[in-house]
Amino acid sequence: MAPDIYRPGIDKVGAKTGVRVAILEAVPAPPSEEDNAWRLLVTDANGEPVNDAKIVVIRTMKHGDSTHGDPRPMQVSPLSTPGEYQIEEMWLNMPGLWKITIELRAEDGQTAVDSVDFSFCAVDR
Repeated sequence: MAPDIYRPGIDKVGAKTGVRVAILEAVPAPPSEEDNAWRLLVTDANGEPVNDAKIVVIRTMKHGDSTHGDPRPMQVSPLSTPGEYQIEEMWLNMPGLWKITIELRAEDGQTAVDSVDFSFCAVDR
């Protein structure tokens, strides 16, 4: 998996529904070890904002034959602008290549509807 190059507005499209997730802002930028915050814009296949989305963020890092994540909880909150969400307390507990999956779930909060993967090399602060 090659890392993405962070820039404000970097986006990915989900394979199942065509949902588009853009990272409007990352603090720090580019993402780094320890605490990160992202502001997202989520739109449907027609470019319309997706409001009231159930978003789950999954962080994983591969080491040789093993994969691990960071179990610390994150805050994902809708913002006042349609389709925008804020992710807070997204810890990347060590430098290296992280896959960050933004998963949109159905009303039940359990069933994945679509997802996108971003891959960033978190730098040591």
